[in-house]
Amino acid sequence: MDNLELNKYIYNYLTNDKTNSAIMLTADWGTGKSYYVKNELVPYIESNKGSCIVVSLYGLDSVKEISKSIYLEMRAKKLKKKTEAISAGAILAKTVLKGVTSYFGIDMSVSEKDLQKLYESINLSNKLIVLEDIERSKIDIVELLGYINSLVEQDSVKVLLVANENEIKNNSEENEYSRIKEKTISDTIQFSCDFDKAIENILKLFGNSYLDTILKKINDKNEKIIVTDIKNIMKTAKSFNLRALIYACQKTVDMLSCSNKIYDSDFVQFLLCGNIAFSLRLKKDDKIKWESEQDSPTNLGTYNFPLYKMCYDYIKIQSINASDIDREEGAFVKRKKAETRQKKIKAELDIVYSYYSKEEKEVITAVGKILQNLKEEKDISIYEYSKLGNYLISLKPHVDCKEEVECCLSQMIENVELVDEDLSNHIAYHDGIQLDTKEQAKEFSEFKGKLLEKTKENHSKEFNFDYEPSSINEFENYIYENKDSFVANGVFAKKFDMDKLVDMIKRCTAPQIIALRSCFNSVYSFSNIGDFFKEDKPYLIALRNGLSVLIQEMDIFDGIQRMQIQYFIDNIDAFINRMS
Repeated sequence: MDNLELNKYIYNYLTNDKTNSAIMLTADWGTGKSYYVKNELVPYIESNKGSCIVVSLYGLDSVKEISKSIYLEMRAKKLKKKTEAISAGAILAKTVLKGVTSYFGIDMSVSEKDLQKLYESINLSNKLIVLEDIERSKIDIVELLGYINSLVEQDSVKVLLVANENEIKNNSEENEYSRIKEKTISDTIQFSCDFDKAIENILKLFGNSYLDTILKKINDKNEKIIVTDIKNIMKTAKSFNLRALIYACQKTVDMLSCSNKIYDSDFVQFLLCGNIAFSLRLKKDDKIKWESEQDSPTNLGTYNFPLYKMCYDYIKIQSINASDIDREEGAFVKRKKAETRQKKIKAELDIVYSYYSKEEKEVITAVGKILQNLKEEKDISIYEYSKLGNYLISLKPHVDCKEEVECCLSQMIENVELVDEDLSNHIAYHDGIQLDTKEQAKEFSEFKGKLLEKTKENHSKEFNFDYEPSSINEFENYIYENKDSFVANGVFAKKFDMDKLVDMIKRCTAPQIIALRSCFNSVYSFSNIGDFFKEDKPYLIALRNGLSVLIQEMDIFDGIQRMQIQYFIDNIDAFINRMS
């Protein structure tokens, strides 16, 4: 039964039912019952000229408290109608009102006329009394159902009970509960939430530009990508708690408000999904803790949406620094841009990333080509290594290419060279696939550990060039071997002392200038260098200006040297133009 069908069923109960009994809506905690009542049922009933009085029994310890709550809810509705023109935006604290009336008491020694007014004020004709959180009240269930029976049988009031019936059964005498329930409740409906609609409405609830942008993204099936992602996260976490979803959205919005920076929407989606996964787990076990950088991101989030440490700190201890968000977004965006360089091997990567729906021979061929690329062309970005390693380990037991997989893993570790701390972060915060066994999880953890260890070793290395012409050939080899790391870091020209570089060129032969040009052409060889080397542009301009002055010193160079310097200037102009 979808929400509209459920609305029609309950409205028919309100307007046409003659059984003088209540009905019950039941489901597990956090599955959207209260959300449905507030956002679907109440508007539907009221649009059809009915009325709902919604009362939570949470913590109530007597049936008198229920009567008072129903009465005050009715009075609050009338008050709101009378004063809504002057109280727009006001918050009516009914909880406080209940406390005040309880403190002062109610004087029942009134006239017959006043009693008549009081009687008329509790006219429940065409009104549905919705009693929520039945299992969370302190009232004995037999007494509670007896009270409800009086309402429906003696007063012909229409009552909808919203509960987790399993909890009621666990906390009461089964036979006694069943006996009195049979007398009081005619129909029990198992609530099934329309999660697509609920998730979309919750994201819209915040009126946040990031969440609104994310909601507009659709897949090739015309489904909202974020809704599909969230449902998959809920399945992985084995929890469909909408309160946890609202909590995660609130935390994400609060984190993003720490900075005036405009963040990449894909990064925000990645951040949000990790927060949702963690919030779902936290609602089930509030003692879960961050254990290690290698395993906690996926254990507390999911393989597709690992949890950032900064998010864990914010959710658990309310500690956040805008610079942490900026740094993680930088790493995420670098990885996204680096993927554009992988077009040559993209088809093979896509096969590995969907190996579970491919033919085995197709996967074996793809793994072989990936291994060749890792050894020779090295088109696969180091930002892709964690995800690729994750999938290779996942497919290894099912595909006859165990040796090739292990060679790929070893080659990736060997390929990791000088990189900044952003890569180390990304090794922890990759997306991927859930591994089937503890052995696979252990192998992947060890693989990530080796990557992290290698990056830390290589991070300590310096960009070492002595600005001597005799060192250019050795330096050229170093550049070819490590060009991918310069792309990952997003800097190359910035690493040079331009005055020393120009001074060195004065002492270079034509072949040495060619070798130096080759270093720059190698690093800046792909078309969209502006996306990767934004910091390099002013340094390239400084080099171009220095060479332009140098070439005027005619007595220093012969014609071939001047020609090579002019070619170098032309190369640099092309780099600058492509960065623009």
